[in-house]
Amino acid sequence: MEGDINRYPFDRYETNIWLLLDTPGQSKRAKVPILLPAPPHVSATPSVSATPSATAASPTPAILPVASNLEDIPPAEIVTLDNRPVPVSISVSASTPGMKYSGEVIRSNDIAATRIHLRLKRPYNLVNVSITVMFLMMAIAVSVVATVLKAIVSRGDKLDVLPLSLSIGLIFGLPALRNIQPGVPPVGVLGDYFSFLWAEVFVAAAAIITALVWVFSPERKPDPKRGA
Repeated sequence: MEGDINRYPFDRYETNIWLLLDTPGQSKRAKVPILLPAPPHVSATPSVSATPSATAASPTPAILPVASNLEDIPPAEIVTLDNRPVPVSISVSASTPGMKYSGEVIRSNDIAATRIHLRLKRPYNLVNVSITVMFLMMAIAVSVVATVLKAIVSRGDKLDVLPLSLSIGLIFGLPALRNIQPGVPPVGVLGDYFSFLWAEVFVAAAAIITALVWVFSPERKPDPKRGA
């Protein structure tokens, strides 16, 4: 099959199946009788009138009919036969999870063989599921980044580190969400460049920013007036 799986979920494939059935026709060899030597006739009591010249003479040849059956033709003669194509009716039906088949049967006067051209692609429901998963990954990643930014801007005496634990958990949770796509190949396909890789970058950046802000931010002392 010709195609590129790295274009998942928009990958497509094409292939050809050639079909030819034929049957032996008439032989090209000449229609001549087959001459084989007849077995010599052995008599228990030789005739008195038999002469030495008659007994020493070669046996008379016997004429056998031409083989009318293909099984009677020697193997060396089969290669000289004319093959006649057999008319066939073709119906192709296939079902594979995650793939949709379509195609056509092509017959040509120049070529005796029949060509079945098949096209394979992902069904629309699978593509919709994959796009939905990609959208969810990007939405979660953007939400985590927004949460981290809000926590940093509106921090009080202490920085809320909840977005840090959330970001670290999503770094390992996003691959599991990606793998629920039907028939998804390993990481690196076209769909990963649309969402998964960017989502991982956003979540990792949110975790790193939160950790750096928490480490390098000066610790604020509590205001006694506010406490009073």
